[in-house]
Amino acid sequence: MDLGFAFLCDAAQDSGGKLHALGIGVDVLHAASLPAVHPHLSLVVRFAYGREDEGDHSFSIAVLDADGKNVVAPVGGQMTLRLNGESTAGGANLVVDLQNAQFTTYGPHEVSVSVDGRSFATLPLAVQRL
Repeated sequence: MDLGFAFLCDAAQDSGGKLHALGIGVDVLHAASLPAVHPHLSLVVRFAYGREDEGDHSFSIAVLDADGKNVVAPVGGQMTLRLNGESTAGGANLVVDLQNAQFTTYGPHEVSVSVDGRSFATLPLAVQRL
């Protein structure tokens, strides 16, 4: 399994394998004061996989501050990868909505994506004073 792409955006939806996303490329949040609550942020990840990757996989998403502390409770779940017919490769979308993330510090943060304990992506996310 390989990472096709990963990004943060304002909103996203997977509709039958097609991705719809608004405000792609979020990497900075502005806050007038702390703590700051960001009501909605979507993480979009696209995986490319082959026959050897078919089956069930567990994923985890973490939003961390500069000290490695969770900003929101880690999100985890299962995804099942299956190929149709004689296909030898496929793609899978993962869309995770992060609701009401509370940021208590300005500066660098990150969103990390792991599958089966293997890190696939780390996206930077800065919180800056407005």
